[in-house]
Amino acid sequence: MDSRRDFFKTTFWFFAALPAGILSAITLGAAFSPVLRKAGPLSQGVDLGDISRIPDNVPQARMVEVLRLDGWNQQRVPRKVFVVKNGAKVKVLSPVCTHLGCQVDWEEGDKRFHCPCHGGQYNLNGDVVAGPPPRSLEEIRTEIRDNKLVIRPV
Repeated sequence: MDSRRDFFKTTFWFFAALPAGILSAITLGAAFSPVLRKAGPLSQGVDLGDISRIPDNVPQARMVEVLRLDGWNQQRVPRKVFVVKNGAKVKVLSPVCTHLGCQVDWEEGDKRFHCPCHGGQYNLNGDVVAGPPPRSLEEIRTEIRDNKLVIRPV
């Protein structure tokens, strides 16, 4: 008789706790989804212009629009990127410092990207040369279409 009673108690508590667990998972997912969401380039890619017009070894700041998804709300948000050409190699770097997310800028005087907040410095390739950043600047995926540099869609 005790085993039957234990079975019914366990079954009751399981089905009583199941809706609470499901609701908790949904609530936590909704609470953390904005933190995990990223802004990505527009689905067709972003044209950064003719490669032949980009000078060698001088980062060019370009403004692009990215599509920011927030639930069902979609916004086009302007973002800055740096286009760096070194001979035949072209790369696009994110201006976000890998230390705490500040915006870096190119300083022509010493040929480095500088983070104004904590003194992080990056060379022309985006590699860390001074300060607290733990890793290089993020390189954004690109491709070349008809001699034009295009940020690849995510």
